[in-house]
Amino acid sequence: RIEALRQRRAEREAHELNTMTDLSKSLSKLICVVTVKTGEDGKMFGTVTSGLIADQLKTQFDVTLDKRKIHLEHPIRALGDQDVELRLHADVVTTLKVRIESTTPPPAPPVTPAPEAKKEEPRTEKRGRRYEAIVMDPPTYGRGGGGELWKLEDHLWELLVECRRLLGDRPLFFLINAYTARLSPTVVMNLLTELMHEAGGRVTGGEVGLPVAADGKVLPCGIYGRWEA
Repeated sequence: RIEALRQRRAEREAHELNTMTDLSKSLSKLICVVTVKTGEDGKMFGTVTSGLIADQLKTQFDVTLDKRKIHLEHPIRALGDQDVELRLHADVVTTLKVRIESTTPPPAPPVTPAPEAKKEEPRTEKRGRRYEAIVMDPPTYGRGGGGELWKLEDHLWELLVECRRLLGDRPLFFLINAYTARLSPTVVMNLLTELMHEAGGRVTGGEVGLPVAADGKVLPCGIYGRWEA
């Protein structure tokens, strides 16, 4: 009987090790975005703790992880990317990339337009190039040439319209991947339907995920929308 108990315990430990090993491979490929409030000087109000990171893993990727497995020597107090150590098992340690973003956009510097400046066409369009297909993988946010803040969820339609002008007369497909929590597959599909209505075809969309071999689960990490002729 004692030997049987030992055998079952060994099987449980082996299963846990395999599960944590697969989970570590998936988590190491993710970017966990944590949004915080900041002042005008860019300094954070409060800090980012292990508990907050655990909450965001659950919200963004449906991963339940004990906050004690998230190792922070000190709470995070600055914006930007941080490599956070995850101690999933006695024999399994991996790194999760955590991106700290501000929900308070800094004021854009004043821009004085040049008098009678001629607005140039986008470089690719100016060259007269056209394409049969487009694959987009845009960032969540960025900065314009004048320092203005650009967010995908606020400017996606304008981006799609500009890209549509680069498609030829007989396009094959238009694919967009997005990793912004505020966008859903339905929103992207609706935009593609409106964008490509004159070309006919069909629009599909859904989630993008990473499979976990140990238990068959899929970690959600983004969405996609696709139009095809």
